[in-house]
Amino acid sequence: MASVKIVLRREKQKKDGTFPLAVRIIKDRKPRYIHTDQSIELKHWDVNERRVKKSHPNSARLNNHLLAKLKEANDIALEAETDNKTVSSNEIRKKVARKGRTVSFFQFGVERVKGKHLSGVYSVARAERSILCNIEEFINLKKIKSS
Repeated sequence: MASVKIVLRREKQKKDGTFPLAVRIIKDRKPRYIHTDQSIELKHWDVNERRVKKSHPNSARLNNHLLAKLKEANDIALEAETDNKTVSSNEIRKKVARKGRTVSFFQFGVERVKGKHLSGVYSVARAERSILCNIEEFINLKKIKSS
């Protein structure tokens, strides 16, 4: 069973005196951290409750954000346990970090080409569209040959 908790990384103090918040996943005695890109001062952290104190200006939003991250990590850890899969803490961290990024390579490429075309950089748009078409052709050819 993996242990999932919200922690304040005291050992990673930033130059402005704040400390980053993270979700810690411990599996097989190996800790992994999912950083939330949020940091607070030590005086705003409740150690016992593992929450941001109400003295922080955005405590409610920040606590909701942290709980959402905690829920995602817990869901993935429980799903792996119920399927009797052996999943490391690093694999759980990667799955949580990847969540929400559901754009395929080709969708990303098409959006990039559209952006170049709309900004008037036609030579780059044309070249990148050609590269995308060649990659797609290669993948389809590879699928046909393997069948």
